[in-house]
Amino acid sequence: MEMAKSINKGRITYASELDLDFEKSQVSKNIERAVKDAIAGRSIMVYYQPIYSVEKQCYNSAEALARLYDEKLGWIAPDVFITTAEKTGLIIELGEMIIHKVCNFIKENDLSKTTIKYIDINISPLQLLQKGFAKKMLEIMKQYEVEPWQINVEITETAMMTSSAVVSENLKELVKNNISISLDDYGSGYASINYINSMPFKT
Repeated sequence: MEMAKSINKGRITYASELDLDFEKSQVSKNIERAVKDAIAGRSIMVYYQPIYSVEKQCYNSAEALARLYDEKLGWIAPDVFITTAEKTGLIIELGEMIIHKVCNFIKENDLSKTTIKYIDINISPLQLLQKGFAKKMLEIMKQYEVEPWQINVEITETAMMTSSAVVSENLKELVKNNISISLDDYGSGYASINYINSMPFKT
């Protein structure tokens, strides 16, 4: 629609007349540029979706959600910019920045003195495939004086399907240091229940 408006304003335009593959390529490049700019300017925003405990009758945790606004593209959907970041390898820097922002949020708001006991952080499969990821995350938490129980790492079944020794090593290192692990989207892939049961999930 945007191409039709700019090329043939006021006339009927048929999709077959447009170079949609070229347009798709340009959009991908623009999104990649937006992610790079956000990393360079540390402008990725983190919103917190509260989680309510029926048992305790209060909000007892929250999930960190990354959001990206670009001056040229406007708001970019999370599934779009996260996918782009994963395809380009930018997810490593992006993910680390999000961990920094979450830990800073916990420290600045002194969450240990509130009913919010922990924050869920979504971790990409590509981050888990990085040797030493767990050690790096623990170092960031230490930098902000964040306690292990204040973070819950959330991963998808996709991450489990890599069957990588590095993924397993990172997860076990986190659990060894008292960080809880949650599995999200179970049933969306083909990981066996036996394999899932062998991993140190809390939720």
